[in-house]
Amino acid sequence: MENTRSVGKAYYQHHNPPPDISSRQHPVLTEKELKKLEDEEPANEFKRKKLELDAQKNWDKFYKRNKDNFFKDRHWSREDLVLLCPHIDLKKRLIYLEAGCGVGNMLFPLIEYFPWWYFYGFDFSTNAIRLLNQRAATMRVPLSVCVADLCDTQHFPLPLLSPVESSDGNVAVLSSPLCCQVSSDIVNPDLAERIVSDQERSSFSNHDLEHPTSSDTQIPDSMCTKLIGFAAADLTTLIFVLSSIHPEKQAIAIRNLTKLVKKGGTVIVRDYGINDYAMLRFGRGAKLAERFYARQDGTRVFYFRLEELEEIFISEGYRIERSEYLFRKTVNHEKNLCVNRVFVQAVFIKTR
Repeated sequence: MENTRSVGKAYYQHHNPPPDISSRQHPVLTEKELKKLEDEEPANEFKRKKLELDAQKNWDKFYKRNKDNFFKDRHWSREDLVLLCPHIDLKKRLIYLEAGCGVGNMLFPLIEYFPWWYFYGFDFSTNAIRLLNQRAATMRVPLSVCVADLCDTQHFPLPLLSPVESSDGNVAVLSSPLCCQVSSDIVNPDLAERIVSDQERSSFSNHDLEHPTSSDTQIPDSMCTKLIGFAAADLTTLIFVLSSIHPEKQAIAIRNLTKLVKKGGTVIVRDYGINDYAMLRFGRGAKLAERFYARQDGTRVFYFRLEELEEIFISEGYRIERSEYLFRKTVNHEKNLCVNRVFVQAVFIKTR
């Protein structure tokens, strides 16, 4: 059966990873591997339809079961942003949006590194947003998150759903527009100075840092996780999100996301690539369509060709800044395994 996650939990616990290798060409399979893929029979129509109908439910179950303990915080994000976005002055007060934010494994590290940014996120799973809210409240960090379905053709993005946790721990959803101008008084400069030193900030760019200086910008507790005004994102990330969406709905997802990206804004995508190790590990009955599989917990995963990803974004008004396969050797020390992972990584800039 597919064991991506058990491998993933043990990546590099004791050793630094080797550098990624990038290429425009996906890896070539052996004859044995090709034969395995050719012999796979797709699941029946009933199973395929049920998994589509239960997509949100299955992700809610995943987060209910695993809480915020499954994925590690993505502390590699700072170095990757510097590498992938030389065209962006990261020291400016940017509006950052994470689509499919989960429990905040990308958001929280970025808040540490770039606390002068405005942070927004949304996710399909109510349980994920609840867990993110709880952590944000504990840390008292400035971000705004909500529950939203990126594939909803009727309600996305207005109004988006802003989660408010009640006294009994349930999440109520309130209509909340996401198109107001961002207020200038939501960033806490004391938090910024406490988390990131001047020396660390100066390493990002040679330009002067644009940073809030007013002394009356303390963040009330009530503002920590409530949706606040959002104009349009300077920088948006889609990290292992598109692969969880049915291939026929991926273009809809990007069309909806584009409504939240400003002209000239950047979208970074990282996801699973064709012929990845995990793609070859699925058992009988897991295949739903070409390169689209169901995990044992009911969540799904698609393995991309670069050309497919590029075509979706180009058709929605983006140009390609960068696009490549990443080849990474990953180590599971618990099982004494070293496997070849394949990811797609791309940077797109909205042109219209």
